[in-house]
Formats: sequence, C-alpha cells, structure tokens
Amino acid sequence: MFSSVTVTQKEGLKLVEQFAKGGTAAQTSAKTFGTAEDPVRGNPRGDVSIDEFFDVRCPYSKRLHEDMAELIRGRTGRVIANWVTMATVMKGLPLGYNRDTQEDKPPLFDSLGKIKDSLQLIQLQLESCEWQLENMANSTRGDFSTATDLADFLATSGMPFREAHEVVGKVVIGCNERGITLEELTESSLQEIAPEIPSEALNVLKPEDSVRRRESYGGPGPKAMSVQLDLAKELHSDRGFSKIA
Repeated sequence: MFSSVTVTQKEGLKLVEQFAKGGTAAQTSAKTFGTAEDPVRGNPRGDVSIDEFFDVRCPYSKRLHEDMAELIRGRTGRVIANWVTMATVMKGLPLGYNRDTQEDKPPLFDSLGKIKDSLQLIQLQLESCEWQLENMANSTRGDFSTATDLADFLATSGMPFREAHEVVGKVVIGCNERGITLEELTESSLQEIAPEIPSEALNVLKPEDSVRRRESYGGPGPKAMSVQLDLAKELHSDRGFSKIA
C-alpha cells in the first residue's frame, strides 16, 4: 500500500484516513453505478443485460436475482461506517502515546477488502454487459429534454431568458395539445404555436445534437468524453490501480 516507510506516525495515520475517505467515495460510486442499483431496481428501460452475473430464476416471481449487485450495494454501509470510525479516532487526538490510533487497522483492512471485491465484481459485470443502444437512444426522445436547448438558442439570439423561458413553455404546451414531441415539430406547426421563434430553432431540438454541443470539460459531447476516457485510461495504468481492479 505504501512505497516506503512514513516519516511520522501522524503522516501515516493521515494517509490511512484519506484512504478510508477515498474508499468510501469509491464504494459509494460502485453502489450508485448502474451495475449495482439499476439491476436491483429491475433495469426498467432494459438499457443493459448482465444476466451472466444474476442468480437462478425465482420459482415464484420468474425473474433473475441480481445477487452480485445487491452485495455491492449492501456492503457500502460497512465502508462508510469504517470511515466514520477512522474519523472518530483521528479527531482531536490528545497529546500522549496515541495508542488509540491502533484502532485504525480493523476498519482499514475491512474497507480495503470490500472495495477490492466490489471493483473486481464491477469489472467482471462490465465485461459481460450487453448494452441495448437502441433502447437507450429511444429513451432520449419524446421527453422534452431539449426544451432547455430551445431556451438557450432564443437567449443567445438576443431574447431575454425570462421571456425565452415563457415562450418555450408555450411551445411545450402546444406540443402536448397536438400530441407531438419537440423533435416532431415542423416549420408550420412551430409558427402556429410561437410565431416569434425563427425556423432555425428546429435545428437544436434533436437529442443527439444537444449532446454534441456540450463540449465543456466534463460534458457529454464527443470531444469532452474523449478527454475523460483518456484520463480514465491514464488513471487505470497508474501504479497500484491495476492491482486493485
């Protein structure tokens, strides 16, 4: 875990506490990641299939049991509790021999084991995932999620945002009344609902185009995602990480 001996006891304890805190973040991410909570909820949209890591079908409900995902989710509480234990031990240490700090070992090794197991299980699940891209793409349509893009377009065109917000609300109501979605708007239907909106606004209503325009750091655009993927590969190749995951 350490490349060399620590200079002082306090330095070593600080590293242990940082690991406990970082490990809590890692385990919580594993809990909230799709491989842990979405399968437990039943993966309602069917975005991903990971049947290989599901237990046998229940004879009553006729469904697969997502045992691995449930175990990852359930063990998160222990890892969080271990961090609380470490923080309690380290808070306000009195001047003395600090023998109480020997209590860092049980929570440290317990968290290390659980985090390592969770990361290995997630890796195995990801390798066996079958991503239902068509289902995922269809779920982005018809939900008026690009209404914000329309408001941004109007605002950048010179309309005050408070006015743009009201106009977009009128468009959404008009679509609902006609039984259509934003991406199904035509130039004629848009003019009927909101004649103050130029026809060029129709170009910002497709979900895939909305994603491509978001290229700020950490955004979902292709270029921004490429940066994040390169960073993830760099972190994965860093010394020590591959031994855990």
